[in-house]
Amino acid sequence: MNSQRFQPHSLLTSAHLQTIWSQLTRSKPQVWRDRERIHTPDGDFLDIDWHVPQVMRKSELRPITAVLFHGLTGSSDSLYVLGLQKALGRVGISSVAMNFRGCSGTPNWLPRGYHSGDTGDVELVIQHVRRRYPDHFIAAVGYSMGGNALCKWFGEQKDNACADAGVIVSAPFDLVACANHMDEGISRIYRNQLLGECLEYIAAKKRMFHFLSQRNGHQEPWRSRYEQLEALGDEATIAGIKSFWDFDRIVTAPLHGFSSAQDYYEKSSAKYFLPKVTRPLWVIHSRDDPFMPESSAPSAEGCPANVRLDVSTGGGHLGFISEQLTAGLQGHIPALRRSSFWLEEVIPQWIEQQATEQPHSSETSPGAAAAP
Repeated sequence: MNSQRFQPHSLLTSAHLQTIWSQLTRSKPQVWRDRERIHTPDGDFLDIDWHVPQVMRKSELRPITAVLFHGLTGSSDSLYVLGLQKALGRVGISSVAMNFRGCSGTPNWLPRGYHSGDTGDVELVIQHVRRRYPDHFIAAVGYSMGGNALCKWFGEQKDNACADAGVIVSAPFDLVACANHMDEGISRIYRNQLLGECLEYIAAKKRMFHFLSQRNGHQEPWRSRYEQLEALGDEATIAGIKSFWDFDRIVTAPLHGFSSAQDYYEKSSAKYFLPKVTRPLWVIHSRDDPFMPESSAPSAEGCPANVRLDVSTGGGHLGFISEQLTAGLQGHIPALRRSSFWLEEVIPQWIEQQATEQPHSSETSPGAAAAP
């Protein structure tokens, strides 16, 4: 594997350019996918999107499957998810991208949604993949909020994790520090964008519940579900949400069984679970991430030996755009500096390396071995 550390593009050294460049300039990667709906034990659903590479020979399809988890207000259609699925497919690795509840383009059926510590749904999806491919090496990749949830899951499961290895990118390991940081300086621009999308997520669900209850003559369960969302607060209360502390106190905590925003942050922050991880894990983080303070980055001392920690000085939030030099036209113009999506180069390499070096969890985990 190419072990070269990340170096930002010479024209994209700003943390903010790294963060927003893809959204401004990148075309949507074209990836052929198949959608599957998983029904959850609590009467809800999760949509997942499979990409199985189209290969000339069956021997070119590797016995490796990657499971991808997006960030807050993202989806399986996020550019970084599609880009990695395409990159994995090029080397014969199948992948499936999870949509957290309500993120697949259709509001989910329960008042509850998803959050940074939502390891129940992470477990449900990875177990589903393990049952489908009991002999595959399974790697999980989590971005931002999805990375926090995935890291927490690995720490909770320890040796019983039914994924063999994981990659965590730009995760908010300390939710208290990150919520505070998003209230400072230019980070407030990102905060306002995310909060607006979170509030629309709740509003769309309320509209659906209200429509279904009216159409069915206030038939349950839609009326009670609508009333549960209504009980979160009146219009003035919801309009007054200006920070993640507000949103998580008013919305996240009551919908997901936490007593307060502080309780949610303390129970869900991945920093408390990282030292407990026993599977191979690669943590990729940037010190200039505008979504979180530098102090929230994990330290080498806090990571067990099986965790590889790469904290770069640049890269922004989910950016990590480097450059490739291409030869100038017949020597008449200087070399052109093409942008390169570094994560999509190195993550498939690392997964391939781990699959070669490590036994898969159905051989090592009692829980996985018992799966049907």
